[in-house]
Amino acid sequence: MIWWRNLNQRERMLVSFGVPVLLVIMFYLYLWQPVAEDIDRLRRKVPENNATLAWMNHQLSSFNKLSATQKSSSTSQPLLTVIEQVAIRTNVKDAIQRVQPGNDGSVEIWFQEATADKLFSWVDQLANNRIAVLSATITRATPGLVSARIKVNRG
Repeated sequence: MIWWRNLNQRERMLVSFGVPVLLVIMFYLYLWQPVAEDIDRLRRKVPENNATLAWMNHQLSSFNKLSATQKSSSTSQPLLTVIEQVAIRTNVKDAIQRVQPGNDGSVEIWFQEATADKLFSWVDQLANNRIAVLSATITRATPGLVSARIKVNRG
């Protein structure tokens, strides 16, 4: 308080009005303006995000319809047909040497010199079609190529 008493009347008035004005300016610059800018930015982003969300929901429903159609069609198709279609899609049909249906509804497939990546992709695609591998014997033929004997059945 001694400091205040040492100020003359004009300095006191200047400090009395200047400090509140300075506080208001600092409040505006450091709190109000950044919050207002963030609100404006979010108001612009929400419609964009809603449009993206609507597009994603549409894509998801299309995917679900397609997936349900494929699953129902793959379970209604004969096992040998699904195996052949997947083999064509994954480019391993040429490596198939022999296909032998089993008495229990299973199918045994012999591959000779198939690309390992394509063969494993074929197995993965069969799993997507609800066909399970019951047993597999895989041997390396040459670098990158394998020979295999795989027994599958609907899972």
